[in-house]
Amino acid sequence: MNDEEELENIEKEGKTYLINGEYDKAIDCFTEILKEDGEQPFGCIYLGMAFYKKDDYKVAIEKLTKGINLVERCKIKNDTISEAYIFRADAYFKTGRHKQAINDYIKAINLGTNNPYAYIGLACIYSEKGEFEKSIEYNTKAIEHDPKLAEAYTNRGLAYMHKGNNDYAEKDFHKARQLNPNFIGNMVHSGYICLNKFEYDNAIKDFDKVIDIDDKHIDAFIGRGIAYLKNKEYKKALENFKRAIYLDPNCAESYKQRGLLFFEKNDMSSAIEDFTTAIKINYRDTETYINRGKAYHENKEFEKAINDYDQAIKLDPNSADAYFFRSITHYQNGMHFAMIDCERALYLKSDFNDAQKEWIMFLRYPNLGI
Repeated sequence: MNDEEELENIEKEGKTYLINGEYDKAIDCFTEILKEDGEQPFGCIYLGMAFYKKDDYKVAIEKLTKGINLVERCKIKNDTISEAYIFRADAYFKTGRHKQAINDYIKAINLGTNNPYAYIGLACIYSEKGEFEKSIEYNTKAIEHDPKLAEAYTNRGLAYMHKGNNDYAEKDFHKARQLNPNFIGNMVHSGYICLNKFEYDNAIKDFDKVIDIDDKHIDAFIGRGIAYLKNKEYKKALENFKRAIYLDPNCAESYKQRGLLFFEKNDMSSAIEDFTTAIKINYRDTETYINRGKAYHENKEFEKAINDYDQAIKLDPNSADAYFFRSITHYQNGMHFAMIDCERALYLKSDFNDAQKEWIMFLRYPNLGI
């Protein structure tokens, strides 16, 4: 056997290890290939894929980039190239580099790939950015490429759910369950649909099923905690949020929800602490700034409250809630700015609750003594 044949056998062995999830062995194989030929493009690409699977995204990006550059320089055409772009895009996405990820997903699509995961990747990025219409659009394209892809229906259902279209969301989750009855994510999403429909006991049942199967499913603990909080079962809610934080100390949503629990129990110092932690992890969440602003207001720290509402409006200039609650805090210093914010909130939103409507009436018609 000559050296070239031996390297081909090592590559086949490495690809088999990669497929079977034996990533360390795959890394050993591709590293050996690159010792013999450091300019072997597919050795670099497969090595990058193996590091990605081990969650080492920095090294994955480095190796994939070298392989992609070698391929482009040599003008090689191969289906693996589009897959390399998707892997690198996924790695960029995992490390928060959305612009680079979008570019790579689009490159993969422009190569004529039939891989629907390029569209799913784009959909996930736009969901994270809060652009749910685009998420729906790209998930739909993924479904057009592969109508049996349960993940695309699940992701599109989530986007519909965020837009408040629960009927479409339920249809997509139902389709995903048909395609993959054992897909645990569908039970989680079913639980969140129940939360949106105020069916808290049913939500708890769904999350219970998930946790029975996977006792480390963070979203299930958060969802169950929210349901218990809505049912005013504070002790159980707190236990679930604590469990979620234990499983992932960097999950902003866990701190945000626990902060809401503390807020409801009138423990403003603890609420502010949790909201602050959530903001440190995810500084782009408008709602968390609003929540912390409300807590600061309750603590009579009005300047800090205004600062948080200002930041929420900077992130989302169409946030009616930010304007509304800032109007309440502005009222401490006089009617003028409170009225301006109130009118802006009314322009952006009409479905206020009864207590909020009373405040709006008071500002608009102070002489009525409402």
